[in-house]
Amino acid sequence: MLLIPFLLPLLLAILLSQKPLQILYKSLVVYLVSLSSQLSVIYSLFDDSFLRDLESFVLQHAQVLISCSFITTQQSLLEEQFKDDREWLFDTEQPSLGDISVQMILNTLRFSPPGKRLLDGASFPNTAKWLARVSTFIEGKRASQAAPQPITGDQAAATIMSSAFESYDVVGFDANEAGRLGLKLHDQVQIAPDDTGKDYPTVGKLVAMNREEVVIEVQGAERLLRCHFPQIGFTVRGMQSHKL
Repeated sequence: MLLIPFLLPLLLAILLSQKPLQILYKSLVVYLVSLSSQLSVIYSLFDDSFLRDLESFVLQHAQVLISCSFITTQQSLLEEQFKDDREWLFDTEQPSLGDISVQMILNTLRFSPPGKRLLDGASFPNTAKWLARVSTFIEGKRASQAAPQPITGDQAAATIMSSAFESYDVVGFDANEAGRLGLKLHDQVQIAPDDTGKDYPTVGKLVAMNREEVVIEVQGAERLLRCHFPQIGFTVRGMQSHKL
C-alpha cells in the first residue's frame, strides 16, 4: 500500500511515453512525502511501550553485527595461534580449560544463523580443525560418563540448603577494590552478567570481595544463601546508584 503513490505516476508515465527518469524523480519525492505522513499515522496507532520494544530490537540487531565483527577478530587470533600445527590451544597434552571455554562459545554459534556464517572453515581452516577436534574429544568424554540421575527441584533445593558454606575469610574483603566501585562491606548490591541477563540482577548484602570474586548473602525461603560471582563477566553495583 505504501508503494502505490510511488508506482502509479511511474506506470502512467511509461504508458504515455513521457520521460520516465524525470517522472521517476518526481514520483519519488511524492512517495517520500506520502510515506512520512503515513508512517506518522502508523506510529500513532501504537503505545510507547511497543515503540520502545521495537527500538530495543533494532539496537539489539546492531549489537549482533558488532559482536559478529568482534568474534571474527578473535578467530583471527586463534588462527594465528594454530599456525604451528599445535593440537590444542596452549599446546598441552590434552585439552585445557582454555580449549573447553573457547569451544563452548564457538560451538554455541553453530545454532544461530549469524553464527554459522562466522564459522568459516575457508577463512579460518586451522581454527575449524581445532574446533572439530576438541568437540569430538568432549563428546567422547560425555559418552563415557554415566547418565545423570534426574532429581526434583525440591531435592536440589534441599541439597543446596544442607550444604556447608565457605568461610567469608577465604575470599576476604578488599576495601580498596570495593572502594573503586563505591562499595563498602555489608552494602546492599545487585550483581548481573555484563552480556545477557542484565535486566535480572541478583540482589543481596555484600559480605566478601577480592579481585577475582564477589560474595553476597541472599535470603532464601528456607535459609540464608551465599552466592559467589566471578569479577570477570559480572557487574556489581550498589543499590543507591541503581536508584539514581
